[in-house]
Amino acid sequence: SPRIWLALSFVAVLFGVINRSVNPESRFLNVQSITRPLLAMLAAGGICYYFARRHAAPLLELTQLAQALSRGELERRILRTEKGEMSTLAGAFNTMADSLGRLIQQAQKDKAELRTILFSMSEGVIATDTHQRIRLVNEAAGRLLGFESAKPEGKLLWEVVHHNQVLRAAEEEILDSSGASRLSGTRRETGT
Repeated sequence: SPRIWLALSFVAVLFGVINRSVNPESRFLNVQSITRPLLAMLAAGGICYYFARRHAAPLLELTQLAQALSRGELERRILRTEKGEMSTLAGAFNTMADSLGRLIQQAQKDKAELRTILFSMSEGVIATDTHQRIRLVNEAAGRLLGFESAKPEGKLLWEVVHHNQVLRAAEEEILDSSGASRLSGTRRETGT
């Protein structure tokens, strides 16, 4: 590190200044009086660095595991054999990864079952969010309403469906479920 080299350079310059200003008989004592503490400080610094790295390693592992989990790498685990807080925290992370993995597998299974049911239906089904963005649509809806069912997901309902009755029914359903219009400034007709 640059700071260590700077400190060593400073000590070397200081040693040189002291060494020149002292008479030749006492130079040997000055060399020893500076060298011993310097070596002791270097040894203490090395030992401190070793123990700091040793104690920081579990935190680095936990950080890497958390980052891997956030990227969806749910198969990653930490194996801790020692006891203590870090081992307990590592176990909690591993348990969380197991739970997340099971939840995601169940969600994927449920989604696959729902899609199977949806696409085997003879009735047309279009599922939208509250902004009328199409989330799911089956082939029967495409046949009944005259569009390709593979492409409309993610588009707005009015971009795909051109039947006013269907669009009004969808808007009324959103209005009934929310109590207010969420569509771009449209108002519910009250008939008065």
